[in-house]
Parts: sequence; C-alpha cells; structure tokens
Amino acid sequence: MRTGASTAARFGLVPSSFRAEVRQSLAERVVGPGVSAPTVAGFVGVIALVIATAILGTSDTPHYHFVNERGAITAVSSILLSMSAAFGLAAALLSGDRDLRTRVFWFGVCFGMALLAIDELMELHEKIGGRLDATEATAGVTAAGWRGWNDILVVLYGVAAIPVGLCFLPTILRYPRTLELLAVAFAFFVVHTVVDSVTEPPTVASAIVEESAKLYCGAFLALAFLSALLCIARRGRA
Repeated sequence: MRTGASTAARFGLVPSSFRAEVRQSLAERVVGPGVSAPTVAGFVGVIALVIATAILGTSDTPHYHFVNERGAITAVSSILLSMSAAFGLAAALLSGDRDLRTRVFWFGVCFGMALLAIDELMELHEKIGGRLDATEATAGVTAAGWRGWNDILVVLYGVAAIPVGLCFLPTILRYPRTLELLAVAFAFFVVHTVVDSVTEPPTVASAIVEESAKLYCGAFLALAFLSALLCIARRGRA
C-alpha cells in the first residue's frame, strides 16, 4: 500500500526539489548528539516541580498562579520562550556559513520566540482580542461557537506554525531529535488550546491543566532548539 507521502509525490503534489532536500537532510542526520534523555527528563521534572509548587504554595486559591497573568506560571512560560529565542539566536550566529534557508529559519525562531515571550508578559493577544471583541465582529465570532477573538488568535498561532514548519522541514530534519521534540510541543499546545476553548466557565482543574500544558509546550520548544544548537556547536556547522 502506498503511503500518503508517496502518493502525493507520485501526483506531483510535493515538488521534486523539496523531496530531494528532505532526503538529503535525512541522509545527513545522525542519531546524536542532541539533547540526551536525562536532559529531557530533567526539564519534565523541573516543570512538574514548578506546577506542584504553584498549587501547594497558594492553598487558599490553588489555581491563583494559573489564572493570574502576574503569577508564577506566566513568568516561567516567558522564561522558557526567551530561552528558545536565545537558542535560536545562537544557532543563527553559528550557522553563518550555511544556506540562506537555514539562516532565515534560525533568525525566524529567534524573532518568533521573542515575540511570544513578550506577548506572554504584556498580554498582547489578550488586549488585541479584547479590542476586536468590542467591534461588530464579536457577534459573528460568538455565533460560530467561539468565546472571543482571544481564543481565535491563540489558535491562529498554531495554524500558522504548520505551513512554516513544512516550509523549513528539510532544515529541521537535519538536527537530531528536533522534529520529535517540536511534535511533542505542538501536542501540548493543542491540549492547552482545546481546554482553553471548550471549558466555559473555566474551573480550577481546567485552569491548572491548560496552563500546565502551556508550560510543557514552552519546555519542549526550548528542548527542540537546544538539541539543534548542541548539534551545530559540536559539529562546528549547521
């Protein structure tokens, strides 16, 4: 039985040059030396500790840090996104002798992650969504089952990431474990977005699950870009 990818290739849905780049990236890829399993486990454990501390540290309101934008969860999330931006910048600087697509990818990672970190701290999409909700478009949004533009903007982040990821797939595949870690990050993003969108009104449990998923999304983004950066640094090239 032919796979979806081979069928798409057969009918010309995927450009031959792109398929060649993917094959070349897979041929260049090695098992190591990206982030190790203990490093991933360490990140997972630290985030779990942060979540437990945020819950137990505010016994009167266990979800305080999960619903207050000035709480610890927002701060840790912005730190993780800032780490991703720093890893992207370092990778871009170390990739100066590589092709244009590679450099664009890493500078894009740096800019995109930095923008998300700023958004997390300054509540940009919440403010933009609030202004859009104040317009006539609100009625159409709520009629379609959305709570407001805030939810739509968050979903659009994930939707925009899919074509961007496909465009730079040959670059991503070159680095060990990066695609796998990005896939885990995206899965946590989906959990965060679904819980945020369908739970109305939010409960203590839904707030904790939603924001915990957001933290793990940020953690696996940082791990993905760290894995690639380690590969670049150890090989001396991108």
